[in-house]
Amino acid sequence: MASASGLGLADHVCWNYGEEGYLDAAVAFLDDGRRAGQRLLYVADRPRDALIDDLAGLDARDALLASGGLIVRPLAEAHGGDRIRPRLLLSAYDAATRQALADGFTGLRAVGESTPLVRDPADRAAWARWEHVADRWIAMGSPFAALCAFDRRVLGSGAVDEILQLHPLVHRCDGDVAFRLFGDGEDIVLDGQVDLFSARDLRRALAHAGDGESLVLDLSEVEFIDHHGLLTLGRHGEALARAGAALTLRGASPTVRLAWGMLRLDDAYPVTFR
Repeated sequence: MASASGLGLADHVCWNYGEEGYLDAAVAFLDDGRRAGQRLLYVADRPRDALIDDLAGLDARDALLASGGLIVRPLAEAHGGDRIRPRLLLSAYDAATRQALADGFTGLRAVGESTPLVRDPADRAAWARWEHVADRWIAMGSPFAALCAFDRRVLGSGAVDEILQLHPLVHRCDGDVAFRLFGDGEDIVLDGQVDLFSARDLRRALAHAGDGESLVLDLSEVEFIDHHGLLTLGRHGEALARAGAALTLRGASPTVRLAWGMLRLDDAYPVTFR
């Protein structure tokens, strides 16, 4: 996506940026929420006064701050530290969204500049689990919209791709990601293309989807997947089976089903098609 405007009450976008910055996108995203009647939340790794200055372009900023329609929080305060704890974070955002509704707003809309939280690979793994938890929660009907911003100058393109691949909506200035793997209610959706060059990324992304629980993977949006991608799915099904769980593939095209059979993956891997 090229613009942070025009999204609904429940959406989730990853905004990757560099020299062009992200403040224009953050203000546009929050302003949409203001017009829709949502409470606004802005989080970044700076003092509160600096966060308020970031939003100088937001209409009625001062009035929103005074009324509780806009909340700004330093990153450590918002996340309870410098580590991601997916279930605790979900509880906090769920409570904040419920409180926004109780206070007469139509939901909660958050912008988080989260680069410091994902610099380390172990932290990115925890973030990946959080993304899947958040997507599923949003898709179940929570009126929560989020824009997660990451600075590619700090993280590098490889780390940024790991994060972009976990979002249903993405903004990337230097091309596009090959695939996206994100939660949609009880299912996980695979969207895009998987081949030799992206199969390793898919393997890593799948490892964080569902936390070892049984998984329904929706393939209806897959544009292309070669045998490397199919083998990755099969091996993930095998790993789940060893943990006492199962992988179900839903919405696979006739071409994917044919390729799976031609490769005799039915005999090799415990995966169910539905």
